[in-house]
Amino acid sequence: MKSFLLAIAFVASAVAEGNKFKYDQGRTYVYDYESHTVTTLQGTASEESQLYIKAQVEIEALSKCDLSLQLRRVSLEQSDPRNPGYRRIAAGTADFRRELEQNTLRFSFQDGTIDTLCPTENEPTWVLNIKRGVLSAFQTSMKDLFTSENTTETDVAGKCEVEYMAMGRGWSKVNVKKHKNLVTCVNRERSDSAMQTTPYSSDIPKKSLPLLKGTQNCEQSFSNDRLYSVECTELHVFKPFSNHDKSAVTKSVQTLTFNSERQGSFTGNDYRPTHHDLLFDHSYSEPTNHMKGREAEQTLVDICEAAKNDIRPSVPAKFAHLVYKLRELDYQSLYSIYQRADSICSGNKNSRIIKSKFENALFIYLITRQFIMDAIPVVGSTASIRLIRELITKKEISVSEADTWLSSMAFVAKPTAEMIGELVHIIDGSYSQAILDVSSLAHTFCRSHNDCGSVPEVQRLVRRLVDNLGNKCIAKDSKTVLLSLKAIGNIGVDEGVVDAIQDCYSNPQLDTEVRLAAIQAYRRFSCSVSRDNLLRIYTSYDENIEIRITAYMAVMRCPSFHVINIVKETLEKEVDKQVGSFVWTHLTNMQETSNPFKQDIREILLNVYLMNKFNTDIRKFSRYFEGSFFMD
Repeated sequence: MKSFLLAIAFVASAVAEGNKFKYDQGRTYVYDYESHTVTTLQGTASEESQLYIKAQVEIEALSKCDLSLQLRRVSLEQSDPRNPGYRRIAAGTADFRRELEQNTLRFSFQDGTIDTLCPTENEPTWVLNIKRGVLSAFQTSMKDLFTSENTTETDVAGKCEVEYMAMGRGWSKVNVKKHKNLVTCVNRERSDSAMQTTPYSSDIPKKSLPLLKGTQNCEQSFSNDRLYSVECTELHVFKPFSNHDKSAVTKSVQTLTFNSERQGSFTGNDYRPTHHDLLFDHSYSEPTNHMKGREAEQTLVDICEAAKNDIRPSVPAKFAHLVYKLRELDYQSLYSIYQRADSICSGNKNSRIIKSKFENALFIYLITRQFIMDAIPVVGSTASIRLIRELITKKEISVSEADTWLSSMAFVAKPTAEMIGELVHIIDGSYSQAILDVSSLAHTFCRSHNDCGSVPEVQRLVRRLVDNLGNKCIAKDSKTVLLSLKAIGNIGVDEGVVDAIQDCYSNPQLDTEVRLAAIQAYRRFSCSVSRDNLLRIYTSYDENIEIRITAYMAVMRCPSFHVINIVKETLEKEVDKQVGSFVWTHLTNMQETSNPFKQDIREILLNVYLMNKFNTDIRKFSRYFEGSFFMD
């Protein structure tokens, strides 16, 4: 009986802790929203740029944990930089208002915390980002409005450390202050670079690039178990320009104030298949118009003019500008420029031979078409990927150009599902290299999409690769089998491929190279995928040495105490010095590694005693080496 009563008390306590707020189902709560942003270069002229956004925010409670946001009466104004007191309606306000007011945004409300957004399909990214900003002001992540706490909060600014200070109850309201140092935020920046990087988690206080010094301070008031008002002030200082009282500063003040309450209008029939979080979405898309096409052509003309007699220092910058302009074009506009490239710069002939002032040398200058050919693989848009696929399929470019373009797939920074879909059909053609290139593109996509295994284009790509394996990897074209296994390992999606790969590495009739590639395909699979068969291969003393070592490495990507115990027992009874030497040196290296991605295995191995049985001659036996130095 006591246990039963304690259970009831525990449940009641848990429910009570999750009831800070009460938004009545079927009611709509109307708030007045204002945002005022000022950017200025302090210590110089008095000019400043100001932007004003006003709107009416309607929050409707569809259920206790399911709310919706609708924006009304949106206005956008800006000031004259030389006369900050004069405000005028900004250009494009009508389109701005229409896009923001068009759709309702549903969101999950977990007693103050907003963890999931369910927008309508095809909601423009910039619209969703603005709504993210409004909901970030509406969010309160503290557990108790009367108890100060430090916690981690995810909103449009990133995943940040936040300090909540309970200010107590006033006449009729509960007041809370919130402070963020934006340098502590992760998932905040975006960089446009072809260099692929891997993020990692760290305990250091500064997690963002220290180019901007940013803070956010909010004052929130609550009344009748609901948010009454909030005022947030963000201050950003660009540190490279900062020098005492001279600095580039942006200040943003955001307010949300309760206005009224009325009956809601939700009908109950509104399924939303797409889910997002509050993090700012850095992806950029803008519909192409004729002006964008003309701007790209004019940029190309400028390059031609700069390279008319020789390659001037301004050409690289102009070429980079051309890439950005081409990135804004849709497929038809980009294809049109490609087709007319020879005629856009009429002054450029097919080639030009010029004598240098200083020596008799021949310089062959690129024609206009070559500038376009060099730019297309760097653009990295869906339109450019489609153009690459079309030109390769129709054999309108040379084999060397096709190889160069396909190699560029690994450097696309922000791939989309549509890009993968465009390239699926090319991997069974005459370009075997495409298999690895497309898989690299798919991996980059999966790194920013945790659910990429459920994306139809990725599923279609993986199925095509599995089909290439044939029956137990026995196929006429062994090179395609090998490349397909490596591509599966690149992507890291395990749905529907594990059984096929297991058939490959378990097939003793295959070459060792193919079996090794099949085992290595596990390298990016989730640790939820069973590696028991690989562990059995490692513990089988009769198996091929290379196969055993590779199986061991695949298993150790997801170590556990159970796995370590089996490895230790196998090592103590090991009969092959090559395998024993490699495993022993790997484990001893892991005990001392400073690699931040290997700290889990280091923690497991810290108290594991390893016999000195395989401290063998480095000249004769296999060994694992790691030299790692980590500096945060």
